[in-house]
Amino acid sequence: MGKFKKSPERIFLSIRIPDQLKRELAKVQRFFADNSENLNFVNPDQLHITLAFLGWISEETKKRAERAATVVAESMTEFSVYPTTLSAFPRINRPSVIWIGLGGESEKLNLLTKKLIDTLMRYGVKIITSGDIYSPHITLARIKTQSKHRQFSQLRDLIENTKVDLKSFQIPIKQIMAYKSDLRHLGPKHIPLFFAPLKSKITKSTSLTAVQP
Repeated sequence: MGKFKKSPERIFLSIRIPDQLKRELAKVQRFFADNSENLNFVNPDQLHITLAFLGWISEETKKRAERAATVVAESMTEFSVYPTTLSAFPRINRPSVIWIGLGGESEKLNLLTKKLIDTLMRYGVKIITSGDIYSPHITLARIKTQSKHRQFSQLRDLIENTKVDLKSFQIPIKQIMAYKSDLRHLGPKHIPLFFAPLKSKITKSTSLTAVQP
């Protein structure tokens, strides 16, 4: 009998965010839900920072993606970012995705993403969408249907007038996570597959030598 061949899996690479921040972002989502009926919200438990979406890939391609992620992770040291302001993609006047931007060491996150995309391509892994198309962010909601001009205007005002203060919620960037997006009736479920850790920060310590009298 031939060797069993696994079916392709729907894979993306991302950064996990802390559970406490997920709970705070869920409050923002509830506020938007109370003020708009035209939004589909990301499950708060599955909020994350997307680095690259690979789509349906084979077991062999998944192995190459893991090698690429490991190479990139080993080339960078841990850092952190934090949530900043709400915005929309592709533009604030005609939003299709509502997201929150990231500050702090975001230039390192940009570099991590660029390195990851370049390395994946070098390993023969095609990218469908990636975080380097626009600023690093956390997607909170998507527009349900094609809105009319008045609805766009209302959403724009809601996004611009909703102020959040979440800078104290640091997001440690310690590893690149790979997830399988398992499509289900109530929405996709993200199942962890593998992770690639970044280099740990080296903490300098000063040792004191006792002085003999």
